[in-house]
Order: sequence, then structure tokens, then C-alpha cells
Amino acid sequence: MLKNKSVLIVISIIFWLFLSLYPWQSWLEWTGVLRFLIGLFIYFVPGVLTFMRVSGDGNFSPRVFLGGFVVSVFATGLLGLLARLFQLNFTFIRWGFALWGAAALLLFFLMDVKFTFQFEKFTWWEIVSLLFATGGAIYFASIARPPLIHDDAFTYNALLYYYQHAPALEFQFPVSLDRLEIPRFWIAYWPLVEALISGFSKVDGLIIAGAYLPPALACFSFLGIYSLGRTLGLPRAAAGLAILAQGFSLMRLTKWNQPGNLFYQRLTEDKVVAAFFISYLFILLAVEYLEKPEVRKLILVGVAGLAMVFTHPIQFGMACMIVGVYGLPKLLDKDIRWKYVMMIGILAAVVLIPYTFRFGGGEYSQTLSFSLDDVAENDEFARFGVRRVDIIEGTNFYGISHYLTQGLPYEVSLVSALLCLFFFWKHKHARYVLAAFLVLGVSMFPYTGWIVGMFTTPFQLWRLTWLMPFGLAFAFLIWAGFEISQKFEFVRRMEWVQPAYYLAMTVAMLGLVVYVRPWAMENLPPNGIDMVDLYSNYVSTARQMNEMDVDSPIIIGGPDAATNSIIPSLTLKFEPLVFRVQSGGEQTQLWKPLIGENLSPSERLTKFQESKIEYLLIRDEPAWVVEFQQSFPENVSLVFKDRRFSLYQISP
Repeated sequence: MLKNKSVLIVISIIFWLFLSLYPWQSWLEWTGVLRFLIGLFIYFVPGVLTFMRVSGDGNFSPRVFLGGFVVSVFATGLLGLLARLFQLNFTFIRWGFALWGAAALLLFFLMDVKFTFQFEKFTWWEIVSLLFATGGAIYFASIARPPLIHDDAFTYNALLYYYQHAPALEFQFPVSLDRLEIPRFWIAYWPLVEALISGFSKVDGLIIAGAYLPPALACFSFLGIYSLGRTLGLPRAAAGLAILAQGFSLMRLTKWNQPGNLFYQRLTEDKVVAAFFISYLFILLAVEYLEKPEVRKLILVGVAGLAMVFTHPIQFGMACMIVGVYGLPKLLDKDIRWKYVMMIGILAAVVLIPYTFRFGGGEYSQTLSFSLDDVAENDEFARFGVRRVDIIEGTNFYGISHYLTQGLPYEVSLVSALLCLFFFWKHKHARYVLAAFLVLGVSMFPYTGWIVGMFTTPFQLWRLTWLMPFGLAFAFLIWAGFEISQKFEFVRRMEWVQPAYYLAMTVAMLGLVVYVRPWAMENLPPNGIDMVDLYSNYVSTARQMNEMDVDSPIIIGGPDAATNSIIPSLTLKFEPLVFRVQSGGEQTQLWKPLIGENLSPSERLTKFQESKIEYLLIRDEPAWVVEFQQSFPENVSLVFKDRRFSLYQISP
């Protein structure tokens, strides 16, 4: 028996190292989706095994599955931080991850953690209800399609590429890429998560972040909602309804800056994935700890908290506020009181990590605004965007804008929160819904919202709306309706009432999804673009650029902003003259005249030479490019033409 176990351990570790380090991807070059799924599986494995070992739970459940992903995010952050501190590279990170997986496998076998698939028996109507919930989650995931790379995605994808290809993580960039050097990126490692999945699958990071990962993260988000609902004590049918209600709520809230718009269009951005996925596991683990405090549970809470910090620390701080309010009744329980205080103390210590930037001095800390006075001093009122906060004129008081909190999901959640007042002492799900919307209310009221804004910064306060548990608020109302009906004896006698009630609620929720679909599709217009094909064009062009023997020449892209801003996501061999040119700032003003149609060929050549531009990356073939080359054939030469893109060399 011992000999067979030893053989199994050796085979498992060899197979793991083969998957994580050997270039097997060339055998499956014909299918990017399958390679992505295998790469995602590889990323999950060490985290799942470690989560099982620490939690002592060998039963493979949604909680363990998602908890494993969060542990892997935590480990990725640690490896990234070490690589940054000691100026190592992606090879160290990948080998470190692979060796951690091997160690996790070894400990899993040696510690005799029993791996099981045990589930409570389902009734026929629960199966039907959960099948509808599963179908709904798949549908919601199918519309989680980001548009073509834009705004912050340029920065995150540039970091992703840098992590993978930099000889050493020194974070020394040309002036045009100085936004990649800010101290925030010392602890923000979500792009490194994407880089590892890309490395394991050999699917380019652009395709991972822009096409394959968003639907997967959406599925994980809805699975997280279900798992949190079950942990909070909701029955399976109600937790399944929470999935449908959450999807409906996000579809209803798809106006600009509302939670659904961010969820369906920007899910792979660090702040969004922290709010709509990792926060659920963090809150779930905190609820488990407060229910039965144990050291191993506290460790997992800390790990999940650090995983959120490594993803987006401000969203972590917001989640901590909700957890803190949720746990307040535990102060009246003498057996748990000090365990709650201990957890809050640990979370407060973790929260302080990113705030060292606020008080640590230096140029970066001076640019941060934590009050309206700071905003005025730094001349940053434009950063508030459209209808994100409401400011009482002439004062320093502000709160989350009422514009963002309009719509049926908020109205139902308000009713749910009021009803929770009668249930929160005995029922965890009522306490959680009430806590979340109390924090929202405090943040909306200007005379208290500014206090919360001191910790989140005024510009990010509105993002608290992303953490609101709309689905669980709906599910609580549905559950409460059934529980109240059970007070009547004649209802209790009718066994068919429960399945009929929950199935009727399922049909009603599906009806709401169908009803709101036209509204959501209008707010989330389909782009009609095959993203995989489009990004494959970029990748093909990048491959040829990286084969060139050049010494960091200056390059500019056009005629569209995306072609220019995507260059740092394609290559490190060229130095972009400007980076993100969609915001209308100084870089935009420098870029536009150079690629505009109003310049004569001679003026264009002069401006290119003044800016020391040596290469021009162009999409399609605008008329001015043809004229430019024909006018100066000795100065403008075609290096290569690859499908949609062409690269020209500009000689003095």
C-alpha cells in the first residue's frame, strides 16, 4: 500500500511539472480555447490543494474550488513582490509557482487529506431550480464581453506583457510609460495572474484578457454568489435564485458607471474582479470564522484579504467595512467577542499596507487626494467623472451620487434591508444584506460619506456600489416570504407549496431577465467583432516586430488611438513616443497632429524627424500614408505588411 502510494506521489508530481513547465502547448496549437482551459486548470491546482490542506476540508465543493483560486492569487502576489524586490523575471515566477504546486501535491498526499465529492441529496425541484440558475449564469457570462482594448486595459496589458518578457522586473520605463512606475503597482499583481495563465496556456495575454477570461470570471462570480448564499444559511433553491437575481440586477444597472456596466464590459480589470469575485470569497471566509472561530479559518481570512490587496486594495478596504459591520453583533457574544476584535485587528493591519503610500512621503503620495481640499489643490475635479459623487456646494461634504443608485434592484434591496431589521439577530443572510446596504447608506449621505472617502479617496467612493449584494437581497425576500407563510398551519400541511413557490419564483425571475434584456443590450451594444481574430492580428504583427534587430527606436501608431496605445502590449523592443492617447491630455495633443490627415507630406516628415520617430505602425492603409511614402520613398520604407497592420521605417 505504501509503495503504491509513493508511486502515485511521484507520478502526480512528474505530471504536474510536465504540465506547468514543459512546452506541451505546441501539440494543441490548433485550439486556443482548450489551451486556455488547461492553463486555467494549472493555475487552480496548487491553490485548491493548499486551501484543502489549510481548511482541513477535502470535499471538492464550489467553496473549495473558488477558495483555491484566491489562494493562487495570493501566491502570485507573493512571487511578484519577491521578483520585484530582487529584480528577477518571469522564469523565477513560473518556476516558483510550479515548485509550490509540487510541494502542495506532496503535502496533500502525506497529510492524508481525503479528497471526496459529497453533496446533500437534492430533491427533484431543487435540481430543476439549479439547472435554471446554471443556465442563467452561462447566459450572463456570455454577455460579459469587453469591447476592444481601451482606457485602463492598455496599462494592465502593458504590465502583463512586461511581466512576461522583461529581462528583470526593474520597472524602469521611458517617459511615455511613466504611469507604469507608480508605487501602486508594487502590490497590484492581477496582470501577473493573467500573465501566468497566458504562460501556462501559451495563449497571448491580449486574447486571454480580451476574449477568454471574462466569461470564465463571470461564471466564477455567480458561483461565488451561490457559495456565499449557502454559507449565509440560504437554502439551495434560494441561493440558486440569488444567481438569477444578481444577473438580472446587473443587466438592469447597465447605465454608464453603474455596477452592471462595469461587470459586463470590464470584468478583467483588477478593481472589477476584486469587487465582483474575490470579495465574495473573502466575505464567505470571514462569515465562517465568525460562526466558529478557529486559527485555520483566520489564516484563510488573512490570505483572502491579502489576495484582494494584491488585486485592488481599495476594494479590499470597502469589503472590510461590510465585514466589520456584519460582525458587530458578535461583540455581545462573550465567547466570540475577542475573536472578532482579533480578526478586525488583522484586517486593519492588512488595510494599512497600501496606505503607507499615503503617509510615506515622496512625489506619489503628494499627488493623492483624500479630501476635497486635496482635489482642489491638485486640480483634479475632472477625475470625478460623470455623476459619480454628489457634493454639497461650498463644503467638503460629499457622497455617492443618487444617479448611480436608481433602478429596481436598489428599490428591492431597500425593502429587503428594512425587512432584515426583523431577522438579523438570528439569520446571517439578513445580517449581511443589512450590513452591506448600511455601509452604502453611510457612503451616500454627504455628512458621513466624506469620512469613508478619506480612506477610499473621493474618486473611488462610488465603486462601493459594485459590492452590493443585489442577488442575495432578492433571495432573502423570497426566502422570508416562504418562511412567513409557514406561520400558517394550513400552509405547512401542503407539501407541494415549497416546490411550487420556489419554481414560481424561478419562472418570475427568468421573466424579469427576458424583460430587461432589450434595455441591457441597448446599454451594452454588441461590437460585432471577432475579438480572437482581431487580437490575433496584433499578435501576428508583434511576432514580426520582435524578430527585428533594433535598439529601442521611437515608434508611433495610428491612425486610431488603439493601434498606438497597444504597442507596449506587443513589444519591449520599441519605445513609444506616447502611450495612452484617448484621454485628451498632453500625450494626445502630441500624437494627433503627427497622424492627422491635414498635414502635408513635407510637414509630416519634418515633425517625425523633430520627434526622432523611426517607425510608424499603421492599421489598414489611410490615404495620407500612401501619399507620405510616395512623396518620400527614400525616407519612408515599408518594413512589412501583415494582414491589417503595416510597419514603416522613417529614415532621416
